[in-house]
Amino acid sequence: MRKVFLYLITILLLVSCKRDVSKDLTLKEKYKNTKLIISFHRLPESISFEVIIKAKNNDNIDVKINDVNIHSNRGKIGQLKKIAKNEFKATITTNGTGEYKIVSSLRHSNVKASKTAVVLAYVDENWDQPEAVEGLVNTKGWEDGVAVSSNGQWLFIQYIPVPIDCMIAGDPDNELCTKAIGPVEAPYRPDMPGAERVLPDGTIKNECPSLNFYNPPFPVPPNSLYGFKRQKDGSFKEPFPIYFAGSDGCISAFGPALFSEAKNNFLLFAFDNPLVEESKSTHGDLYALKIKLGKKIILGNFVKNEGKIFLKNFNAKRIGNPYEGHQGNPHHWKDNNGTIFVFYDDENNRKDLFSTHTDSGILSERWSQSVKIPSPISSQTYLEAQPFFDGKFLYFRREIEILKSKWKGGNFSEKDSWERPMLVLKGDGFSAKEKHILGVGEPTIAKIGKKRELYFVYIIKTEEGTLDLNIGKVNSR
Repeated sequence: MRKVFLYLITILLLVSCKRDVSKDLTLKEKYKNTKLIISFHRLPESISFEVIIKAKNNDNIDVKINDVNIHSNRGKIGQLKKIAKNEFKATITTNGTGEYKIVSSLRHSNVKASKTAVVLAYVDENWDQPEAVEGLVNTKGWEDGVAVSSNGQWLFIQYIPVPIDCMIAGDPDNELCTKAIGPVEAPYRPDMPGAERVLPDGTIKNECPSLNFYNPPFPVPPNSLYGFKRQKDGSFKEPFPIYFAGSDGCISAFGPALFSEAKNNFLLFAFDNPLVEESKSTHGDLYALKIKLGKKIILGNFVKNEGKIFLKNFNAKRIGNPYEGHQGNPHHWKDNNGTIFVFYDDENNRKDLFSTHTDSGILSERWSQSVKIPSPISSQTYLEAQPFFDGKFLYFRREIEILKSKWKGGNFSEKDSWERPMLVLKGDGFSAKEKHILGVGEPTIAKIGKKRELYFVYIIKTEEGTLDLNIGKVNSR
């Protein structure tokens, strides 16, 4: 009798398993042409947010709510609700600033999608939920100096495969400087200058052989600008380097921006030529170079001749009015009369914002005298940097927060032309805990249809205690 009972139980289990497998295969087949799309919506006056999951397919298949899974690496997930056909929503109650990776999948299928929300301590109510830029932009390395084209089709950054802590410490023997933690090859960083100085185990050779520069007293990790092309899904891929050849990645431009006029594209950037004698150096200067987008851009060539180093084929045009001081992070604005204004900063010395203008085109040799953007924007107490003017507001970084000031009309150099700055984005400040966001900077804005996208750099404190700089964006409400 016992053997008969066990036999019957075995048969029932086999039948049950067969039904489950059949059901799994049915769901896998049912959803094979389905795609999940995740978006975020920040709750008003809150750092919590909603996750909206849309299931798209061409087969008019009705996705059941019980087949939709959702996971977050942080916070508390509320009940998943159906808000329309193949559209679902859940609230994420956050537990502080940081990156919240949301993963959604369909049960018993290979359909999966993910997106990372960037939760900040404060977001201006004109803007929705910040998120990490998708694609091949963000890595474990140091992404900085972000700039987006006005139409949102091109994104530019500065990239170094070590944490910023390496450069802050300034010790080439520091373990943060001797190992690359970010990629130096495709697909993320193809044709990276200086990649040959990174050994297979990530060890960085701290030298610049092409420049006869060995055993420097400071770190010289590979360094390059990169451009990316926007994809149909809004991510940025197809990276291409922008660099000086013959420098082993030891010398780089910084503060990139794109100026487009008719069918012509010009890269604006800052550059401190190390070959200029210190007594004659103006530190960082501003330049413009006509470029072709989407492929490798060589700014110039450093070459050796009879033991000396020369910069050849540097065809960029110096712009703005020369000043015996540092100039960096240029961004332009063109008024209705065709006058081009270039806003820039001096992070090294004056720690304020400035502007200059011309009526003769971006490559003009005739620029106005630079003027300081006055108080209440530039201050004696804080560092103001990384300006971006959209014709209505001047966005900028003050220390580790992003602010904006409304232009009331009039001369940019007059105090009465500007309203008191208002906070746009901020992190936790220098007291940030591990996995929390310390600060933000580098604001630039693109317009996509009727919406605007604000791109920025955010600084997250890692579990190891280092600082990781990544690129984020936030859509207008």
